[in-house]
Amino acid sequence: MTSAQSSRYSKYIRPISIVFDLLVIAILGIYFFEGLVLKFNTYIGYLLISWSVIAFLIKFYDVYRFTTPVEIITKILKQCSLFSLLIIAYYPFTQEVVFNENAVLFYVVFCTSIITIFKFLLFYYLKKYRIITGSNYRNVVIIGHTEESVRLKELFEERNDYGYRFLGYFSNKSKSPEVSGNLEDLK
Repeated sequence: MTSAQSSRYSKYIRPISIVFDLLVIAILGIYFFEGLVLKFNTYIGYLLISWSVIAFLIKFYDVYRFTTPVEIITKILKQCSLFSLLIIAYYPFTQEVVFNENAVLFYVVFCTSIITIFKFLLFYYLKKYRIITGSNYRNVVIIGHTEESVRLKELFEERNDYGYRFLGYFSNKSKSPEVSGNLEDLK
């Protein structure tokens, strides 16, 4: 294992986020629905599966270093809207649950609030972590030297919160002093 592989912890971020969200859904489900549901474990399982299926379909956990806060808010609104619909849709098909609109409303509001706060704290903490420590960077090179590649380099340098470290241009066509080498040198 190389040192680059041993220090990468970003692979744990998504599973931590998923487990946190599922715990919030289960714990708040216990708190809000315990006295209203006869087959309680089945209902909690339904909530967890519903959340997971929706998250998979709308790619709720596909948040990257370049994702914007507006995209995150959009994902949260989609996820929580569809989840609310599936919660409400459960009631007409079963006789074992007493529908309580206040319990459903408070459950959805609390779940949405806690998950939103956690998602944004994690998102902004990782951005600050990259800036402050200078770690968790991804090294990038640009193949080719054009106007677009120069603008991309400027983006990498201006937006250090994205966590990209520009190493150089590589091109067979351009002989600019900014070009670090040709494509053979890249290997």
